[in-house]
Amino acid sequence: MISLSQSTRARWMVGRASKQWVCSVRQIQYRANISTGSHRGCLRFMSTTKRWLPLRLIHGGRNHQPGWLAPGALAALVATGIAWTKYRCGFTTAAAATKPVEEETEVSSGLVPDLPELVDYVIIGGGVAGYSAAREIRRHRADAPVLIVSEESVRPYQRAPLSYELWLGHRGDSELTYKDALSRFLVNRTTFLATENEFVDASELGRSGGRRIGLLTDCRVDAIDLEAKSIRLQTGQTLGYKKLLIATGVRPEIPSQLDSESVQTFRTIEEFHRVVELADRVDSLAIVGSGIVATELAAAIRNKGRRRATGELRVYQILRGAGCLAETFPKYLGDAVAGGLDRRLGVRVVPGVDVSGVAKDDDGRVCLAMDDGSSLTVDAVVLVDANRPNAELAARAGLTTSRANGGVVADEFLRAAGRVDEFVAGSVAEFVDATHGRRRRESETVSAAMGSYAGRAMLGHTNRAPFASPDRWAGGLPGWVASFHGVGRSSSRFASYGVFRGSDRQIRVYESSATSDRVPEEEIRSGVLLYVDDGKRLVGAAFWNVKPASPIATRVAEELIAMETLVRDASDAKMIAKQMGVKKGGLLWFL
Repeated sequence: MISLSQSTRARWMVGRASKQWVCSVRQIQYRANISTGSHRGCLRFMSTTKRWLPLRLIHGGRNHQPGWLAPGALAALVATGIAWTKYRCGFTTAAAATKPVEEETEVSSGLVPDLPELVDYVIIGGGVAGYSAAREIRRHRADAPVLIVSEESVRPYQRAPLSYELWLGHRGDSELTYKDALSRFLVNRTTFLATENEFVDASELGRSGGRRIGLLTDCRVDAIDLEAKSIRLQTGQTLGYKKLLIATGVRPEIPSQLDSESVQTFRTIEEFHRVVELADRVDSLAIVGSGIVATELAAAIRNKGRRRATGELRVYQILRGAGCLAETFPKYLGDAVAGGLDRRLGVRVVPGVDVSGVAKDDDGRVCLAMDDGSSLTVDAVVLVDANRPNAELAARAGLTTSRANGGVVADEFLRAAGRVDEFVAGSVAEFVDATHGRRRRESETVSAAMGSYAGRAMLGHTNRAPFASPDRWAGGLPGWVASFHGVGRSSSRFASYGVFRGSDRQIRVYESSATSDRVPEEEIRSGVLLYVDDGKRLVGAAFWNVKPASPIATRVAEELIAMETLVRDASDAKMIAKQMGVKKGGLLWFL
């Protein structure tokens, strides 16, 4: 008999005539009653110390003499615990990993068989926000029918590993597992948000008893009828709903001056596989984009290209704007990243230009014409960071969209403007931020939080508390050039003070408005950027080459931002940066 409880202390209990096994996540016990005596052993997993601690290991005969548990039984206990932990963390067996990606979900051809006429909770979009909402609904109401309708052919997954982690340690299996470079123990992780066992086909949703999430892949929603409370699929079938969540995200947008046949976009798993194939086949490749994703991808492809048996791959990064990471960091930090990419990895950075035209020569190579009159010829071009909200479906239904950023307008409870049963979440939503006003964020951290809140709101479990957006983000190239993470409104649109420790352990402060020249890399080894508004109030902080695993600095920064701390000059910046210091070995990280 296998019984799974709703708490984290899920147990297996297998009863036999002479033995009884009890397996728990936090405690593993082995009990065996035999005619000659008794065995009893206990191992407990301490969440505070993250260690297995033996509490009691007793082996006794008829007189119950103290002793040790048999080694075979102890090995069985540990193996059982490891198997359960892998099950809970979403790992799969080797047999499951050999399944090709194309077989994970069935491609819709024609009508969807046995499609229910009505599903209580319908979610349009199979990204992080959509899955987080479905998981939250299922957590509060395990028997609630939930259906995710996705245009992609795979189950929900994270997009962040596609541009960095998978290029470093992808194991080559269909689960897209990789070694987490930021983890202390280099654990295996998967790009997918859940195992296949958590989902069920839409045709089986009614027969599953509501215990699993319905997933309809390779299917586009063509229309939403707000009055009839139904959606129309690309097959022409209609599906009714009681509550609807629009989490359609964003999609790459190719500028008019570029040719869609000559440019490869980068956002989905399918596009990731195409870019991997390009990196293995071509001799030169250009990444068009200046954001975090484009920078990570350029570095990852170049690092992979250096190890090719067919010769090194030349990688160019064309910065569409003022410089590298120009939307987040001041120019002197962007120049430091660009210099590190060139010097340490061999990525040839082309700053301060934009692509004005594209054409193919007789050999099939792509010729890029720049707006400064220069040109570049490469074998392939990948366009990154050029996204627009997927708001056309909501606009056709009559929902309000934003003129400022193109997102679907939502209120403070993530309900679509003027609606009660329709909600919006993820990168497509323009939501109300209690601190920063109306905004739209393309962040998986924010999308996950919005999805979870929307799931509770669809159930009516928000207690009338408005959505509070998390402001944490992370990125970078640890071990290569730089790593960075931040909180709040970390944007180069604001003035900033940079407090850095150099190689000589001296503390220097750089003001963005007064620092225009290139700063030597030795002077900005690690530190913090403090972003201030026109009133000199602290609105954001970004940490440079400081490990995100230490949460002290992040929490202090969030408190100082909430208090609207004034940063009037360099001395104030230095004092505030000292308060954000992360202690290690009794010393502040920059003192």
